[in-house]
Amino acid sequence: MQSTANTKFATTTVTTSTIFTWYAGRSKTEAQAWVGGKVETSYQIIGSQPGMLRVLTSVQGVDGDIVWHRKDTTVKEWQSVHIEIDAQAFYQMEWRVTVQGHDSIILIDNIAVTQGQCSMDVNTCNFEYEGQGADPVCDGYILDTSITEYKFYRTTSLASYGLYARDDHTYGSGLGHFVVADFSKAVTAGELATMMGPMVTDTLGCLTFWYQVDTVDTNVFRVLINSTEEVIFLQEFGSGPVWRLGSGKIIQANKGRIIFEAYSSGTYNGYVAVDDIKLQEILGCPVHGNCDFEEDTCGWSNEGDMQWVFGKNQLPDGPLTLTGLMFVSPETNLIGSKAILTSPILVPYMNCLRFWYLRKQGAPGFLDVKLTPGPQFSGPSFSVKLWQSPSDFLDEWVHAESPIPHRQVDSIQVHFEATRLDGSWTEGHNDGMILVDDIEIDELVEGECQYKPPSAQPPSTVVPPTTIKPPLPPSQASCDFSNQNFCEWRLDASGIVWNIVQGIGNTHSVGPLADHTTGDGYYMSLTPSMKNLEGIAKIISPDMQPAQVFKISHVFLQ
Repeated sequence: MQSTANTKFATTTVTTSTIFTWYAGRSKTEAQAWVGGKVETSYQIIGSQPGMLRVLTSVQGVDGDIVWHRKDTTVKEWQSVHIEIDAQAFYQMEWRVTVQGHDSIILIDNIAVTQGQCSMDVNTCNFEYEGQGADPVCDGYILDTSITEYKFYRTTSLASYGLYARDDHTYGSGLGHFVVADFSKAVTAGELATMMGPMVTDTLGCLTFWYQVDTVDTNVFRVLINSTEEVIFLQEFGSGPVWRLGSGKIIQANKGRIIFEAYSSGTYNGYVAVDDIKLQEILGCPVHGNCDFEEDTCGWSNEGDMQWVFGKNQLPDGPLTLTGLMFVSPETNLIGSKAILTSPILVPYMNCLRFWYLRKQGAPGFLDVKLTPGPQFSGPSFSVKLWQSPSDFLDEWVHAESPIPHRQVDSIQVHFEATRLDGSWTEGHNDGMILVDDIEIDELVEGECQYKPPSAQPPSTVVPPTTIKPPLPPSQASCDFSNQNFCEWRLDASGIVWNIVQGIGNTHSVGPLADHTTGDGYYMSLTPSMKNLEGIAKIISPDMQPAQVFKISHVFLQ
């Protein structure tokens, strides 16, 4: 029996926390036969002050879990959402809207509840559906079925008691599914967890996915094409328990599969989680923080008191794309408030930032672009101003450019920080004070990247010496591996990887009985396994101070 319930409503510019309660379900007899429900609705989040939209279910007046939530700004078009609800009794749905002020704008329309499951896109995987066949996950994804505990497996936050991601990325709920590999379940350093993802196609050359790497140790998470062994995404450090966008371009790989790999370094805690894998056209692929903002923010996140919102480009001679981000602040009581747009985690060798920028005549707003280390940098934090609004008001699009200075860190992030200044702004929500579009971050030959316009170069900033890791004298680059890590050296995970082991058992009983340093400590080993048979293994030294004469020595067993 097909059961359907529909309603339409919308809310705009709500100023207090609001709950919309909508009754769904059927009589007790019918509900017992209705195993699950499919909820579809449309929404927009377009205000410059943050807001949150949540969907909850309750049975007999008792609140249940959050089944879906969103707080990120959306393009000014209706966004469709599909939610599956497993309900065995009469239940209520509550749409809870939480806002921060008069400029929080959340719209809802066209709620429909029907029987059945949400449809699946063959080019996406959100891990919500598990079939009964040989490859039950996402109609063909292959998770490791070996007896080892260290492997990718499907779970939820509730099922794992909050040990991993607090919510999944698809629904933003503890009920939503994702896959995880738990580093603490690895028996030895260098153990590999593998997931075979989608098949590569001739037309879809851009892979995107959302991930968390929560660890303080060096553990390698990478994505590659199995037919060519081309690594299209690599991360060797923690990014914290926050969902972040990962992406990679698939070039000249017309066959094979996408492979997700997580190497353990022997740490006692931490994990890799993956959700919402998607293959799409290569045009506009959001690698290295690049984004045209046509559909979403490509992993850039809103922080601060206010939000960057989407707007349409109405002027000629500007970005090639029509949709960009704008800073809007019509309320005078928001003077001093900031909207901060933070990039995804970037590799530290990216050295040039380019973007389109427009500041309206008389706009009471100012834009700075800053550089900080990644979220789990272990050294002292720092913030370097890369670019600032020119003092003149051109009231037209400008193609801006800024060098990114090199810092001795494992990762970096770029922040576009717009500040509300004193003064009135009567244009409202359809015309921003400051507009930004088509961000590109690249690695260029030194000298190719310049400040544009020249007046955007900030005054020289003296960075405290403690914020930059200086090159080491050769004597301090030594390592005996006694702390079960690689000291200041780092792995190149584009090939096979070195492991830190102890004793003979981790070398198929053919290695040394003890290490060279103490006789009962640790050493570095390159031991083949079924998943680690051939390739080139590299370990790279830290930056070292020049010296007229220095020597490098090592003890090895082959």
